[in-house]
Amino acid sequence: MERISLKKNFDRQILISNKEDVETILHILKDAKSISESGEMDTLIRVENIINVDFISRDHVISRLFLCEDKGKYFIEQPYNGVYTIFKENYDLIENFLKGN
Repeated sequence: MERISLKKNFDRQILISNKEDVETILHILKDAKSISESGEMDTLIRVENIINVDFISRDHVISRLFLCEDKGKYFIEQPYNGVYTIFKENYDLIENFLKGN
């Protein structure tokens, strides 16, 4: 994997290509805990905030997940694979990449 694309709601897409930043995001995502065995949809509906996370290799999206915040709960949905909880602090760390921090 060479890059990660982040896009929150209808904001512009941000490409992360710095190896250290990519590794930081992957490390954050690995801390998620499974709460459901399979996500059933390609996209989520009725959540307050969605950050699309695309993993890119050789200019092709190889995997996609959705980092979500809804009513103070934070979770990751990987379509057809699972739903995972994530700590607010980890959600905020990834969101900071979108803000340029």
